[in-house]
Amino acid sequence: MLEVEVKRMNEFELSEHLLTCVTRIRRVLDERLKEHGLSVARKRMLGALTEGPVRQAALASAFEVAPRTVTELVDGLERDGFVERRGDPQDRRVRLVCITPAGRRANERAMIARAEVIPQMFADLSEEDRAALLRMLVAVDKRVASMSAAGLGAGDRSAVIPLDAPFIAGDVQR
Repeated sequence: MLEVEVKRMNEFELSEHLLTCVTRIRRVLDERLKEHGLSVARKRMLGALTEGPVRQAALASAFEVAPRTVTELVDGLERDGFVERRGDPQDRRVRLVCITPAGRRANERAMIARAEVIPQMFADLSEEDRAALLRMLVAVDKRVASMSAAGLGAGDRSAVIPLDAPFIAGDVQR
């Protein structure tokens, strides 16, 4: 078990530590994924597309970002040959984002890179500590999600990627 001297901290300090930790984790992952032409955001997008084509609007909803953010991300992935846009046979006005064979290969290489680095991040935590951390993060995420649901427009969070989804958007509405 990791022994850490922890003073009693208020919620502001706790949130600052959490944000700092997440930023550092993302930076390390981005550095490793860069070797494969990806970033955390680009990897998550490819992961969301592995099960089949997805509408850009559904991706924006699932990732809780503005549609313009998804457009820019898809533009870059398309430029690199990792995705392509296709017409939706059900609705000619809609464009579907599809992963290409090059995108699948990049996604697979990125998954291997993540599998090498992520265990190192949690190496100082026992299994019990990891389980407790996960339970706490899920609880905080649920609380924060309930606070921000109104900001999602329709308030439908069914397409939102759960915290425990490892960069895969299985809940994306296709």
